[in-house]
Amino acid sequence: MARQRLSRDQSRRQTRERLLTAAAQVFAEQGFNGASVEDIATAAGYSKGAVYSNFDSKEDLFLALIDQYLAVELEKLGDGLDLSLWEAEFERDLTENRTLNLLTVEFFLYAMRNESARQKLAQRYRVAYEVLAKLLAQHYQQAHLPQPMSAQHLAWAITSMGTGLFLQTCLDPEAVPERMYMTALKRILYGNGEPNAT
Repeated sequence: MARQRLSRDQSRRQTRERLLTAAAQVFAEQGFNGASVEDIATAAGYSKGAVYSNFDSKEDLFLALIDQYLAVELEKLGDGLDLSLWEAEFERDLTENRTLNLLTVEFFLYAMRNESARQKLAQRYRVAYEVLAKLLAQHYQQAHLPQPMSAQHLAWAITSMGTGLFLQTCLDPEAVPERMYMTALKRILYGNGEPNAT
């Protein structure tokens, strides 16, 4: 049976997906700064031209990977404020997602020195903070709990705490107190008290 020929759009999507898969691998092995467009193209089985026909630059290719990651994370947030799931996600960030998170930190540093990348990255995280803020506001309203600060401030505080704790745990995992993420998260969300349910 003859294989069905892909349409132009299907072929383009397939090429893009293969390039993203190869980019994730090459970035993981060489870091953002160390990886080259040629390395990524070779790993995907394409020419550099295929990369540039789908992405404007190595920077945009990496941002597309961040888009994928944020889309998955934001979809999970749609399930509601389940702190046990959030703790499990943090543990995955330290294991399964560790390389991507370290690469993201590397890209943060790159973006701070490159205005175009900084603006693109900041815009993506603004969207994520807004989604998280709406979820938090909804949670407090439905649970009839007082908010310790505005939902927007809470979103920033939670994200910043998670990022900082991730870095500290990567640096010195044995020094981090057990269940530090959950302890800090509950303190930010509920102050000294705790809700009846997570």
